Amino acid sequence: MPTTLPYSSRSEFFEPIRKALRAAGGELSNPVRVSLRAGGYARDAHVFIRRDDPRYFVTDWESNQPTRFSARCRAAATVLQQNGYEGRYRIRHEDGTLTIEPA
Repeated sequence: MPTTLPYSSRSEFFEPIRKALRAAGGELSNPVRVSLRAGGYARDAHVFIRRDDPRYFVTDWESNQPTRFSARCRAAATVLQQNGYEGRYRIRHEDGTLTIEPA
Protein backbone atom coordinates (compact mmCIF):
# COMPACT_ATOMS: atom_id res chain seq x y z
CA MET A 1 0.00 0.00 0.00
CA PRO A 2 1.55 3.36 -1.02
CA THR A 3 2.16 6.04 1.57
CA THR A 4 1.26 9.71 1.08
CA LEU A 5 3.69 12.16 2.69
CA PRO A 6 3.80 15.95 2.83
CA TYR A 7 6.55 17.86 1.10
CA SER A 8 9.12 19.58 3.32
CA SER A 9 8.50 23.20 4.20
CA ARG A 10 12.21 23.81 4.77
CA SER A 11 15.39 21.79 4.75
CA GLU A 12 19.12 22.35 4.82
CA PHE A 13 19.28 19.90 1.91
CA PHE A 14 17.23 21.99 -0.57
CA GLU A 15 20.09 24.09 -1.94
CA PRO A 16 22.62 21.28 -2.59
CA ILE A 17 19.89 19.28 -4.36
CA ARG A 18 18.83 22.31 -6.46
CA LYS A 19 22.46 22.93 -7.45
CA ALA A 20 22.94 19.30 -8.50
CA LEU A 21 19.78 19.39 -10.64
CA ARG A 22 20.92 22.66 -12.27
CA ALA A 23 24.38 21.17 -12.93
CA ALA A 24 22.66 18.27 -14.69
CA GLY A 25 20.99 20.81 -16.95
CA GLY A 26 17.59 20.02 -15.52
CA GLU A 27 17.71 16.64 -17.23
CA LEU A 28 17.17 13.44 -15.32
CA SER A 29 17.97 11.03 -18.12
CA ASN A 30 20.97 9.93 -16.04
CA PRO A 31 21.15 9.61 -12.25
CA VAL A 32 21.95 12.82 -10.38
CA ARG A 33 24.17 12.35 -7.34
CA VAL A 34 24.34 14.85 -4.51
CA SER A 35 26.97 14.82 -1.77
CA LEU A 36 25.46 15.71 1.60
CA ARG A 37 26.75 15.40 5.12
CA ALA A 38 26.80 11.84 6.39
CA GLY A 39 24.06 10.56 8.66
CA GLY A 40 20.32 10.21 8.51
CA TYR A 41 18.22 7.26 7.49
CA ALA A 42 19.33 5.13 4.57
CA ARG A 43 16.46 4.86 2.14
CA ASP A 44 15.70 3.54 -1.32
CA ALA A 45 12.22 4.55 -2.38
CA HIS A 46 10.17 5.41 -5.40
CA VAL A 47 8.21 8.64 -5.24
CA PHE A 48 5.40 9.83 -7.46
CA ILE A 49 5.11 13.58 -7.91
CA ARG A 50 1.97 15.16 -9.34
CA ARG A 51 1.72 18.79 -10.34
CA ASP A 52 -1.94 18.86 -9.30
CA ASP A 53 -1.04 18.15 -5.65
CA PRO A 54 1.40 20.75 -4.28
CA ARG A 55 1.14 19.43 -0.71
CA TYR A 56 1.79 15.67 -0.92
CA PHE A 57 3.77 13.05 -2.80
CA VAL A 58 3.21 9.30 -2.90
CA THR A 59 5.90 6.75 -2.12
CA ASP A 60 6.17 2.98 -2.15
CA TRP A 61 7.86 3.18 1.27
CA GLU A 62 5.65 1.71 3.96
CA SER A 63 5.69 2.50 7.66
CA ASN A 64 3.30 3.51 10.40
CA GLN A 65 5.83 6.20 11.42
CA PRO A 66 6.13 8.74 8.58
CA THR A 67 8.78 10.69 10.51
CA ARG A 68 11.15 7.80 9.76
CA PHE A 69 11.17 8.67 6.06
CA SER A 70 14.57 10.13 5.16
CA ALA A 71 14.65 13.93 5.41
CA ARG A 72 17.10 13.96 2.50
CA CYS A 73 14.71 11.95 0.29
CA ARG A 74 11.77 14.13 1.32
CA ALA A 75 13.83 17.22 0.46
CA ALA A 76 14.64 15.72 -2.96
CA ALA A 77 10.94 15.08 -3.65
CA THR A 78 10.19 18.66 -2.59
CA VAL A 79 12.85 20.19 -4.84
CA LEU A 80 11.68 18.08 -7.77
CA GLN A 81 8.10 19.26 -7.26
CA GLN A 82 9.11 22.91 -6.77
CA ASN A 83 11.07 22.81 -10.03
CA GLY A 84 8.22 21.45 -12.12
CA TYR A 85 9.17 17.79 -12.30
CA GLU A 86 6.42 15.22 -12.19
CA GLY A 87 6.15 11.47 -12.47
CA ARG A 88 7.97 8.58 -10.80
CA TYR A 89 11.51 8.88 -9.46
CA ARG A 90 13.78 6.60 -7.52
CA ILE A 91 15.50 8.43 -4.67
CA ARG A 92 18.23 6.70 -2.72
CA HIS A 93 20.23 7.91 0.23
CA GLU A 94 23.07 6.17 1.96
CA ASP A 95 25.70 7.75 4.19
CA GLY A 96 25.65 11.21 2.66
CA THR A 97 25.16 10.30 -1.00
CA LEU A 98 21.75 11.04 -2.47
CA THR A 99 20.87 9.70 -5.92
CA ILE A 100 17.84 10.80 -7.95
CA GLU A 101 16.83 9.06 -11.17
CA PRO A 102 13.70 8.48 -13.22
CA ALA A 103 11.89 5.27 -12.29
